[in-house]
Parts: sequence; C-alpha cells; structure tokens
Amino acid sequence: GLSLECAQCHNHKYDPITQEEYYRFFAFFNQSSDPGMQTRKGNQSPVVDVFDPGQRSNATQLTQQLADLQRQREARATAAEAEFVAWANEASQHANEVTLDPQDMVLHYPLDDAQGDHAREIVSERHEAARQSTDGTANVGDDTSPQRRATVQGKPAWTEGKFAGAFRGTGSNYLDAGQVADFERTDAFSYGAWLKPQENASGAILARMNNNNAFRGFDLLCSKGNVEVHIVHKWPDNAVKVRTKAKLKAGVWQHVFVTYNGNSKADGITIFFDGEPQEWAIERDELTESIRTKVPLYIGSRNPDSKLKADLDDVRVYRRLLSPPEVAAVASRDPITPILALAAEQRSEAQTSILRNHFLTSVDQQSQQLSKQIRDTSGKLAEATKPISTVMVMKDVAQPRMTYILDRGNYASPLKDRPVTPGTLSVLPPLPANAQTNRLGLAKWLIQPDHPLTARVAVNRYWHMLFGTGLVKTLEDFGAQGEPPSHPELLDWLAVDFVEHGWNIKRTLKQIVMSATYRQTSRVTPEQLARDPENRLLARGPRFRLAGEMIRDNALAASRLLQPTIGGPSVKPYQPDGIWNEVSLNGNLRFAQDHGDKLYRRSMYTYWKRSAPAPAMTIFDAPTREKCTLRRSRTNTPLQALVTLNDPQFLEAARALAQRALVEHDQLDDQITFAFRAAAGVRPSLETLAILKQAYQEELVVFQAERSRAEQLLAVGESPRNEQLNPTQHAAMTIVTSMILNLDETLTRG
Repeated sequence: GLSLECAQCHNHKYDPITQEEYYRFFAFFNQSSDPGMQTRKGNQSPVVDVFDPGQRSNATQLTQQLADLQRQREARATAAEAEFVAWANEASQHANEVTLDPQDMVLHYPLDDAQGDHAREIVSERHEAARQSTDGTANVGDDTSPQRRATVQGKPAWTEGKFAGAFRGTGSNYLDAGQVADFERTDAFSYGAWLKPQENASGAILARMNNNNAFRGFDLLCSKGNVEVHIVHKWPDNAVKVRTKAKLKAGVWQHVFVTYNGNSKADGITIFFDGEPQEWAIERDELTESIRTKVPLYIGSRNPDSKLKADLDDVRVYRRLLSPPEVAAVASRDPITPILALAAEQRSEAQTSILRNHFLTSVDQQSQQLSKQIRDTSGKLAEATKPISTVMVMKDVAQPRMTYILDRGNYASPLKDRPVTPGTLSVLPPLPANAQTNRLGLAKWLIQPDHPLTARVAVNRYWHMLFGTGLVKTLEDFGAQGEPPSHPELLDWLAVDFVEHGWNIKRTLKQIVMSATYRQTSRVTPEQLARDPENRLLARGPRFRLAGEMIRDNALAASRLLQPTIGGPSVKPYQPDGIWNEVSLNGNLRFAQDHGDKLYRRSMYTYWKRSAPAPAMTIFDAPTREKCTLRRSRTNTPLQALVTLNDPQFLEAARALAQRALVEHDQLDDQITFAFRAAAGVRPSLETLAILKQAYQEELVVFQAERSRAEQLLAVGESPRNEQLNPTQHAAMTIVTSMILNLDETLTRG
C-alpha cells in the first residue's frame, strides 16, 4: 500500500520517506540466508516442512499407543523377574552349550574360499538364505579387466588351525550379491562384516545404494579410516548420516557392524567395532521418504563407485534389530556365556543387568513381542508425522551483514561512511522500545493496533475483491500520488473493527457481504450511470466480470466436475500441444498434461510457467506473475468467447452440465432452467428460456441428421459419459449449456 522504491536513489519526491529510511527498512531484509541461486531440484533451502492436517489426529493416537506399549514393556520387565532368575539358574547349568550367534540371516557370505572367478559357485553352493531372496550367487565385478584375486588369510576366529580365505578388495573389484536386502527406511535391519583395512581406508564395505539417483539406499562406508552410515532418500536434503569418532586400525582384522531400528532417525543407528558400541557424530538427520532402490547389493563398493581397498570376511545381513549381546557374539565376543558360568552370588550388578537385558530382548517372548509392537508403532508414527512437502522460507544469516546507503542506488557504490541499522519510517509509529530489530520485530510492528496503514490496506483489498473497486482505488499506493478514499470514515471504521476483532478475515468478508450496501440490486438507471459510472458512491450493488480462474471454476462447479480437495501439488490441465516448446531451455522441457481428477482441480492449483502461462487464464487478464500485480485489468474481447466456446475444459463442463440436466429432470423447460441456475445462480427470463429452447430444437435436428457430429462433440474431455443417454439429445443439450456458460449472467458478478 506504500511504495518506498523512489527513495532507493534519493529522498522520495512526494511521500515523507528519506533515502536513509529506505535503506534502514532494507536492512531488515539484507540478512537473508537465501543463496539467490536458481534450482530445478525442488525448493531451495531454507525450507520448513509442511504436514498433512488430516494425519494430526492419527499421530496423536499413535503417540498414545506408543507410550502405552512402552509402559507395558517396563511392567513386563518387572513382572518377569522371577522367570529371569529361573532362566539364569537353568542356563548356568549348561553355560557351555549356550550360543548367541544368530543364524536367521537373509544373507551370509563367509567368503572363506572366494577366489577369482570361482566366487559364483562357492556362494551358490553354500548360502541357502541368500538363495531364498535371489539366485544365491555373488558375481565378481571388476571395473578394469577380469583378474583373479590373490587368496588371503581370513579372520583368526574362522581359521581354526586350517587355511580359510577372504575377499580382497583391490579398489577396482567388488562382489555383486544381487537383489537382496531390499529394506525400507521403516524396517529394522542389521548388517556388517569382518574387515582388515589399509591405512586411512576409504570405500564401501557393504552398500545397496545408487549414487546416480541422489545416493538413494543405505551403506556402511569407510571414510579415511572412520566409519560412516548413510540411509538416504535424496542426498543431502532427505537423509540420515552418522560418522564414528574413532578410526579403524590399519592392517588388523576388526568386526564392523551396524544395527538400525527403523525409526528414520540418526539415534536409531548403532555402530559397533568388535562388538562394542561406538560414539558417533550426526551429520544429517532429515529422513522422511523411501530408501528403496533397484540397484543390487554390492560388497566392497557402492553402485557404481566407492570401491574399497581392504580384506573382507564373513558378511552378514539380518532383517531385524540385533541386540548388543548378539552383535558381540557375531564379533566372536560372547558376553553372556562367561557370566552364566559364574555362580549367581559371584555376579556383579552390571553382569546381572547384562543377563537380564539379554533375557528380555532374546529369550522372553512377551518382551520381544512388545518390542516388535513398539517398532511397528514407531514406524507408523514416523509415517503419520512425515511432511508431505516443504515450503521455502526466509532465514537470517548467523552473522548479521552491514547495510550501507548506496550512492544513487548503485549496488556497486556503497557509502561505507554511512552505515545504517534496521529501522522503520519516521512518518509511521516507531518500533516498541523492547522490539527485536529483525523481520519478526518488523512483522509485529506492522500489526500494532496503532499502525495506521496495514489494516487499511488489507480491508481495502477485501472491498476491491467484493465490489470490483477499492474504497481507495489505487490498491498499490496509499501515498500522496494515490487516489484518496471515496469514503474515508468507512475505511477507518472497517480497519479499526478488523483489528479489534483479531484480524479475522472471514468475519470481515461476512460482515461486508451481509451489509445492505452489498446486497443492493446492481440495476442502474441512466441518471445513475451518467453521474456515477464506476459506482464509487455505492448507490447500487457491484457488477463486474469474474476473474479467469473464477470463470473456469464456476463452469467446473456447475458441471460437478470440480474437485474440492484442498492443498497438494500443482496440476497441468488441458493446454495446447507444444505450448512450452519454444521457451524451454535446450528444448528439453515439454508440457505433459495430467489426467483423471487432476484435470478438474481448482484453478489456483494450475501449474504456472511464467514464460508460457496458461492461455485461457491470460486471455481473461490473468497476469504473467513475473512481477506483483494488485489490480488486474478487465477487458472484453472476442478471444474470451473463443475460450468459453471452444476450450476442451469448457466444452467438457458443458457436456457434464447437460448430462446433469438430462438425468435429473424430464421436461425440457426444467432441464434448461436447472442448467441455467447451476451456472448463473438465477432463473432464466421467459425470453431467454424461449431462445434456449429454440436453440435446443434446432441443434437436435442437426445432430439427428448427422449422428457422427454428436458423437464427436460428446467425445471432448476425459471424464466418462453416461452411455444410457441418447447421444443426439445429449449433444443438443450440450450446445445449450455451452451457450449458458457464455452468457453475461454467468460470466458477470452482479
């Protein structure tokens, strides 16, 4: 409502705004962290998540369920104490027979004899668990040329006094395990291997990850000796990444293992070295979408790179969360059996706690079932609370920028001797003494009860929307060069009332449309028209042509094709073929029309390409959106009639409206009256009804003589047609409803 732009180069010529005040106001916005770079990869950060309101109640229920299950598990831990003691006493009698090494792998490659091109036969022969998911083979891959790997000594725990081999990653080879380990981010899974790395080794130990698709998938990666885990939908915006603080030892066999509980969070990951949990740092923790990928599982590589230089042995993958004692057992460090060998009175409190945890997580079925229910509910809660999209926001930089007055507005000529701090215009109320001098403080200042501008600008726009002209005609300019209000006291009263009732827009709109002023007839006498052609004196009701979006939506609503769903992504309804061809960069962006319900969403959801906007909207004076436009022009051109008569969207709406009339009414008068009321909101006059009936009879004769023309007309649009209707009658009524959609009563508000 007030432009400061003139003060960019000098003091404002007409309004009380100095150049210094312009740059003080500019300083509020000179702190944005937006990089100012164009991207075709979605919203540019900074962004905030957008959630589905319909999922809120579901998330609340799941949160309560999760809390109940956690209480039940705690209660079970207390109730099971006697059973734990009995189990521990029994197990201690057979301590040497207890084994914790879990055998329910979905993939297990010992790799003892994996040498050269014999790897396929070895894996195929030995690993039934892998065969259940794929053909059970691991193919030797080599980026350079076929070569045999030298046989290397395996990890000590597996040698048992005899020779056992291991896979040697040379930095160019890898094993292809096929389509196994197809996990989703909400699945619990565990995986790892024995590793003998080189100094500061880098490369993937195990990965089902597509580097060429934003690194979608998961991995276990060496990075200069540290170990990293990535679980990724799209790197880096939608991913989890953690990195160990400790490094692996070069030239020494170590067991590296990961467990993940399926909560889509970094804290759901545990990394173990030789059965011991490691401290790690979180580098990304923003996973909300699928991690599934079509690339196979690789051992010693990602797809297609990150090859590892290291010896690998005993690769395992589990479709569940292994407990810490189970991981220790896989690492040949069984913590349970030595404790069981001790008499109960000899065990320390910490050792008893280890036994109890093992009993609850690996022995007691009730505790295991509750843990599974907790994981499942956590997964459902993660789905219910995941954002459906993001929206770009402004965010201030961490270190505030200095703002200077620019010499005659030239960005390359800052006056370094004239720095300014954020501030408002002296002609308006000052910022409160305790206000923050940032955009939040500015926003609060704009809606101070004593601020004379914001509320007036707002209610003036609502008045313009309903009456066609604002009380201040120049919506964009309340300054000295703008038009004074036609009813200043009314504008003041509306603004104060708006503020005093909590800036409630719906209340203000209802208040205006229920007023006697708005509810007047729009009929005008010659004397009124001569004296007040624009109705600035409000002596009659408003009358003006609807905006292009409203004209389209009204046609769809009358035909019952309009989809009322609120929110969601933009859609691409009918547009001319090849509309984007001439303006797309390098000719690689083509318009692809949507189908189904997307064709009938409200016009506000139509995808808008500024260099090639929707023609039907442009013809009805919609701006290109290349710059902010507060007031649209209203023209009346033959092109507009060509849209409403010939555009597929309007022809289809006319066909659907005609179908409604024929199905819901039997008599011709009733059918036409119904269609007229559905589109225009009023009954047709007797004269209009007679003309429309005559048109129907004339068109019916034409279509009965040429049935193919009727079928051609009724084929326009993708919505299904009621095949029970007589096509010639349906086509004739479609011509009538098309006429109705083109009438002044339909296109004009008044």
